[in-house]
Amino acid sequence: MSQKTDELFEQTTAKMLKLLDSADGEGWEKPWRAMFGNGTFPTNVTTKKAYQGFNVLVFWMAAEDNGYQTNEWATYKQWKKVDAQVRKGEKGTAGIKWGFTFTCGTTGKKGSYHCKIQGCQDSKFVWGSTFTVFNADQVDGYDPEVAEKPESVVDRDARTDAFIAGTEADFAYRGDRAYYTPGTNNIVLPPVEDFTSTDGFYATALHELTHWSGDKSRLDRDQQNIFGSQAYAAEELVAEFGSAFLQAHLGLRAEPSMNAASYLKNWATVLRADEKNLYRAAKYATAAAKFMIELNEKAEVPA
Repeated sequence: MSQKTDELFEQTTAKMLKLLDSADGEGWEKPWRAMFGNGTFPTNVTTKKAYQGFNVLVFWMAAEDNGYQTNEWATYKQWKKVDAQVRKGEKGTAGIKWGFTFTCGTTGKKGSYHCKIQGCQDSKFVWGSTFTVFNADQVDGYDPEVAEKPESVVDRDARTDAFIAGTEADFAYRGDRAYYTPGTNNIVLPPVEDFTSTDGFYATALHELTHWSGDKSRLDRDQQNIFGSQAYAAEELVAEFGSAFLQAHLGLRAEPSMNAASYLKNWATVLRADEKNLYRAAKYATAAAKFMIELNEKAEVPA
């Protein structure tokens, strides 16, 4: 490449790094509401009591991983008590319960409570065991209490919805994460009503679609080694640029934000490693956008 081209890489990368370095450092702010971050605790169906401590985190994560829409849980026997049946093949989630055993210093007898002998010095032994519960989404014969969600603020854009549908990628809406599963046609986004803006929803959907385009069965982009050891960060950079390019193509408003810059800050090492990496990211992102636009043209979807 010519000296002028090299200078352009350097200048553009320098501008990008300046933006990244000016980020507030607070980390990326997800453009959707946390599904279980609204004070709703996992609750036992029969006792109506909320689980506590470590079990709260365990059940929250299990609900997110499996896309459960409720925070109601119970053991197999407890579900039967409310005339509900755990579906065949469903896998339970293990929780931890703690107990205490007291040994009387006078008689040596063990029990669940302090001994009542006056002046006796008993000893306490703490023990833990696991129990298995199932979410309300795993049973038949029960109408779960689905937590009321705020009204969606996303103003759907018919043209963009048609464009996304034209790729024929399979979208599922659940949990609190946005991701593409490599080697498949599957993209997962949080429920639409959990997004805090229209721009955030479409930017996220197009970001994951850019990841999707790089699969071996499609563009066959080397998503592991195209930038060397910073492969993961580099692929994320490609996806962010691809999303921006598609937003521009679709006429969506894509205003730069410090939240995005803060997220991109993790990728500054990729740009500093080689000023041409910014060019490479844009090149791959352009190819991804072109690929999806052509898919829509073949499907005769207005893009």
